[in-house]
Amino acid sequence: MNWRRFVFPILLIIVWSIFSAVGWLNPLLIPSPWSIVKVGLSLENWRGIGTDLAYSCGRLGLGFAIGSFVGLSIGVAMGRSKKIYQMLEFLVDFFRSIPVAALFPLFIVLLGIGELSKVSIIAWSSSLIVLINTMYGVHSCSRIRQRFAQTLRATRFQLLRTIIIPESMPSIFAGFRTGISIALIVVILTEMFFGASSGLGYRIFSASLLYNTEEMYFCIVLTGLLGYVLNQGLVRIERYALRWNLG
Repeated sequence: MNWRRFVFPILLIIVWSIFSAVGWLNPLLIPSPWSIVKVGLSLENWRGIGTDLAYSCGRLGLGFAIGSFVGLSIGVAMGRSKKIYQMLEFLVDFFRSIPVAALFPLFIVLLGIGELSKVSIIAWSSSLIVLINTMYGVHSCSRIRQRFAQTLRATRFQLLRTIIIPESMPSIFAGFRTGISIALIVVILTEMFFGASSGLGYRIFSASLLYNTEEMYFCIVLTGLLGYVLNQGLVRIERYALRWNLG
């Protein structure tokens, strides 16, 4: 493990602790790091936070899985077929230019403020990222290798499985990593503003209204750690899947 990545966060916590100890920071607005840690160490607090974390992970997992499947399927089709690309190019470029937050009212009007609208907009936001990366990954695959496989009478499925998908994997995983980061942001936003009664976004917003800043900061840090763990998990999966391409 590369410990250098933790040097700056540790220095930041040390400086933050010193400033809090000498009274240079208003504890109501910026509590000390140790008071934030106490929130996480409290079993009573953690029961509620853990439940909200589970709800957020459930929405994130379901929405990202649906979005990745849709994005991967359409991305492969657009990358493989010039006709499909020409048919969908305008729509893809049009919708990816619209900030996902601008679509919140539309999803609320069409699907309400329940779980369906939350999962749907999470899937929507991640699908476009995965779609674009997959499309360009498939489009940039070696034409020479494909023609050679065709001369050996490889079927379309064999061509897809043995050449197109493997060569597209770096681009696809880049889409996964970006997509899950966007999906996490959307999860938190929907839990704040879609009338949710659970989730990390709901807890962060509720804590801010009550000036419970220790809990608010802890949930923000927890969200960041969740994003980091998910990203690193995809990195590990990518390294395993592309071990043939390392070095």
